[in-house]
Amino acid sequence: MKSYIVCLAFLAGMFCSLTCFAAEQEKLKDGVYFGYKYLPNLSPGDPDAEWYYECDLFVKGGHIKLAKFPRTKIKGEVFASASDGAFPVYEGLVEADEKRTIVSLRKISCDYCMIEKDDPLPSKIVREYVLRFISADSFELDNVTYTTNPDPELTAYDTEEDMKFVLEEFKKFKP
Repeated sequence: MKSYIVCLAFLAGMFCSLTCFAAEQEKLKDGVYFGYKYLPNLSPGDPDAEWYYECDLFVKGGHIKLAKFPRTKIKGEVFASASDGAFPVYEGLVEADEKRTIVSLRKISCDYCMIEKDDPLPSKIVREYVLRFISADSFELDNVTYTTNPDPELTAYDTEEDMKFVLEEFKKFKP
């Protein structure tokens, strides 16, 4: 009986250690993340056009900024839209407990958007999302997978200058 209790205590200790290790690993790290949210086709004249948002997510000190940029992919070439699709920007917080990570976001600006009369910008509406970790460098937020590197097939950031601009924007982000 005594060895049974010792074994049980040992297993409980191992379980606690693994649980604490998993919770420590699942922390959203400061940095820049890239995701892609697909949209309905906005080109009636080109049914093969793919529309999506290229989403730049900045995380710094528990604060988040999410900027969405409309893109079109036609015959393998990515185009950055100058006005179609709108340019929403959200800000919010990341809060983690022992079981999950919650991201709360509110829209703070939106170029080329229809602004709701009863909720002018910056919005008073805060939406909460459960963040799901996929790996050390990727996670899912609001049905969009984010990674630390842009997808070369979908990004409009095709030069080193483009990436420098994104990183400069991250440096300017003041929570």
